Amino acid sequence: MLRDVVVANCSSMASSGVQSLSGLGGAISVRDAAILQTLDTRLEGNTARVAGGAVAVTGNTAEAWLIRTTLTRNVASGSFEIQGGGGAIALLGMSGQMTLSESVMSNNVAVASGGGAFAMPSTRESDDDPLPKIEIVASTVSGNTAGAGGCLACLGCSPGTMVLGSGAVVTECRAAFGGCVSTVDA
Repeated sequence: MLRDVVVANCSSMASSGVQSLSGLGGAISVRDAAILQTLDTRLEGNTARVAGGAVAVTGNTAEAWLIRTTLTRNVASGSFEIQGGGGAIALLGMSGQMTLSESVMSNNVAVASGGGAFAMPSTRESDDDPLPKIEIVASTVSGNTAGAGGCLACLGCSPGTMVLGSGAVVTECRAAFGGCVSTVDA
């Protein structure tokens, strides 16, 4: 658990394209069955070469619980061609989960998709396989910028993958299409 911590100005830009999971998570990468919990924490000014400017959640059962956390001025530099995105957070994989509660996700940038958050599930082997899920409750997502989905973007997602719950505010985001939210079938 990260409690009352500032994680700032970290980068995965030096990663090599030949490494597995290269360029994911400018500050933090959560993989497979790992669980990240943050409380009263700031993730700011971090940069990912591909996806998840601050945090990348990858694999089948990875989880991130961000509570009273501020994610600001993070950047995901990946292009559309390499499925880059998630200026602050990227959720990549079959059944991972990310929950943002009582938090602020602001002024993040993704060159491709999801200035704030980006989800892209991997292929499910059967309809019984669990879905990935990004849930945002009692939080503000604002001032984020991307090519698609200024605040939130989902590529190839099913219903229920991206949930804006009670008290969520999404405002003042910008993109070439889907100013606040973009969802595209893969």
